[in-house]
Amino acid sequence: MKCSHHDSHSISATSWDEFIYNSPQGSPFLLHEWMSCVFMNWQYLEVGDGNRILARMPLSPARKWFWHYAFQPLFCQHWGVVFAKDLSPTEMQACIALLRPELEKRFSLITFYFSPYYPDTAFFQGKEWQITPRITHLSVLGSSPEQSFSPSAVRQYKKAEKAGYRILEEWSIKSVELILKKNPGIMNPKQLDLFLKLYALVQEKQLGFSLMAHSPLGEIVAMGIFVTYQERVYYLAGAVLPEQRNSGVMTQLMRTAMNRAYKQGKTILDFEGSMNPGIAKFFKGLGGQEKNYICISYNRMPFSKLWKK
Repeated sequence: MKCSHHDSHSISATSWDEFIYNSPQGSPFLLHEWMSCVFMNWQYLEVGDGNRILARMPLSPARKWFWHYAFQPLFCQHWGVVFAKDLSPTEMQACIALLRPELEKRFSLITFYFSPYYPDTAFFQGKEWQITPRITHLSVLGSSPEQSFSPSAVRQYKKAEKAGYRILEEWSIKSVELILKKNPGIMNPKQLDLFLKLYALVQEKQLGFSLMAHSPLGEIVAMGIFVTYQERVYYLAGAVLPEQRNSGVMTQLMRTAMNRAYKQGKTILDFEGSMNPGIAKFFKGLGGQEKNYICISYNRMPFSKLWKK
């Protein structure tokens, strides 16, 4: 068993994606084309045993001064270690034992968010390593999603329906850009530019669906982007015009998304969670149940506070 380092150009998208699709930790954010869009020159570590690939870990290497670091890229909710199917806990821990020194050799600072399906038997240990629990929200989809809504959420979507708001499946990059720009706290210009590239990728490759909310006057007032993957659907991003925040239209839009995903055969909606109490409350109101995942970080920077400036 050994660990090796590679760049993304050394493996075909088909070969990489096949490994991801067969891994319990696989997600759309780990697919070759998605990662190439968010971080063009990504790399990865691979643990193999003969002809058998046991684990892979994508990396987004960067450098500042003499220090090398790797942070979780934008719009990639879960990266971290991705294991082959049916590995034993002993094999997983053996993979980590090989990955850890390789990471420590290459980087002074690391921060990655691992999949909610990452096993709790495979730990990174050491005095510079830190594991921080985080929370996502998952909802089990059914034919009547409102049955798991809070009373407040039910009132909200009914309010929007009664007022004449309509939710349509359509693609409009101009509308998405306009709505996000009217909510400046959601994304800065750099993040917005990347998000619009991903929006175009989702449309072009049919990786998900886009919903637009129309007011009674026909104006697009809210949007939601959803990425589908195997039996799951992920809420990538959404926003509503500030003057429409009390209309209930975002709840109506989310209910429509749940219905559509269920009809497509999806069983789980991953809200991608939020450590923001207000957003977490919104997700819980839509039936979202808390599921833990972890942030794993490594820091041997002697002047990390100064470096961050």
